[in-house]
Amino acid sequence: MSNPPQRGARVERIRLVRFSLPLAHPLRTSYGVETRRDVTLVNVTTTEAEGWGENVALSSPSYSPEYADVSFMALRDHLVPAFYASGSGSRAEAVAAALGQVRGWPMAKSALE
Repeated sequence: MSNPPQRGARVERIRLVRFSLPLAHPLRTSYGVETRRDVTLVNVTTTEAEGWGENVALSSPSYSPEYADVSFMALRDHLVPAFYASGSGSRAEAVAAALGQVRGWPMAKSALE
């Protein structure tokens, strides 16, 4: 178990990593069949630690209106810039408040939090 970042820790970099993986078995639901998984990972590096989050949005807006393409754009164009603009450093309790100015996008926000 690693130690949480100290109060002086600052976010040095937020990186979005996007890729697609074939599923070992098709995912069949009442909404259709998925054979690939679009994945967005969020890598946050601070002066004290590094962490990863995963955006769990599906490839299409079949189950939820938040889907992989637009969720990635929300992270890139709105959520990551809102976090940096807030000046909240790396305090976990400040992340939700920093992202609160952007409405919606719970999956993208969770990946960054």
